Amino acid sequence: MKKFLSLVMAGVLALGMVGCSGGAQNEAAGNDQPAQTEDGKKVVTVWHRTGTPSEAEYYNRLVEAFNASQDEIQVEAIALPDNSIQEQVNASIMSGDLPDVLDVDGPQMAGYVNSGALAPLDQYMSDELKEDILPSLIAQGTYDDGKVYVLGQFESGLSFWGNKTYLEKANVRIPTLDNPWDKAEFMDALASLKDLEEVTYPLDIKVNYGAGYWVYSYLPIVAGFGGDYFDAQTHEAQGVMNGPETVKAFEMVKELVDKEYVDANQSTDDDFYGSKTAALSLVGHWMYPNHTSEEGLGDDAILIPFPDFGNGVYTANGSWAWGVTTEAAKRGVEAEAYKFVEFMMSKEAIGDIFEVNGAVPGRVSVLNEIDEYKEGGRLYLYRQQLVDNRAKVRPITPAFG
Repeated sequence: MKKFLSLVMAGVLALGMVGCSGGAQNEAAGNDQPAQTEDGKKVVTVWHRTGTPSEAEYYNRLVEAFNASQDEIQVEAIALPDNSIQEQVNASIMSGDLPDVLDVDGPQMAGYVNSGALAPLDQYMSDELKEDILPSLIAQGTYDDGKVYVLGQFESGLSFWGNKTYLEKANVRIPTLDNPWDKAEFMDALASLKDLEEVTYPLDIKVNYGAGYWVYSYLPIVAGFGGDYFDAQTHEAQGVMNGPETVKAFEMVKELVDKEYVDANQSTDDDFYGSKTAALSLVGHWMYPNHTSEEGLGDDAILIPFPDFGNGVYTANGSWAWGVTTEAAKRGVEAEAYKFVEFMMSKEAIGDIFEVNGAVPGRVSVLNEIDEYKEGGRLYLYRQQLVDNRAKVRPITPAFG
């Protein structure tokens, strides 16, 4: 138990400075003059993560489409492995040979801005785009100076997934965003679900995912108690991370383990949808296919909001996002680089996101066209939470990375 709690706290306190290590270099970067193709097009260099096979195909398709639409710009994109792109970017920041456009994991933005690697996008963004993007994505991309540096095509969806049959069998009320569980009803629900013969541990909180996930997924619980990980004004964790509200949140996590509502030694990933020994699962949109498949729970898989622990109902925020580097300005292609970002943020490009990786499309106008995100759709809760600006962004500071 002590080991589990120490891991939780260590994960949440993992606010390390953005590191630097060796990585691949882009031969097109590092030149202070805009490169040109033989037919006179300006070359814009792009680094993006490889992603899943479907994401890799999606990026390739969009780059080809952008190039086909242009008479003046040619994008040259390089896909880098997800587990090493950050190291390669850090190395290129030090050596001054960044590409013109970067695919940035949200929490890395502040460190890149602080190091002088990213340029603000505000001067290029249209009012239409600003008003249509989910507020959580604007918040994630905004640095302390109030300027937007990165824009995400998609957003994460996080809440509890519930087994409707188990909830009904245990006579547990199914909550809504307007009428959520409070702490007492949440704990009572877990007790009733644990009494079911089919259930071993009623709540799967993805202990097997590790500390990085805990930082993300526990933040809505901490916020629900009125706590946070750090002071947004002073950038200090002291007095906030160990403040009374945050401590109460993790005391409840401890209570979940003590009462055997959670398996502190969980190593499997299918307790909710496979073996069905869990009645609730704290996990995001990426499990939608598994949970709703015929082999999973089908129509029994439903979304349930976080409880209101006294300070409101929250969700988490997190996505990869596009940014323009300061090297693009040095090479005279900043405006051209933003044109590619604008293309990636278009309704047409974002419209495919749900089919590509199951994430929440980052524009409200796109959500309006997808049945699952319309009122009454099975993923409508994700939309409600994000449009209502209930997403808690992880600390925006160079110390978080």
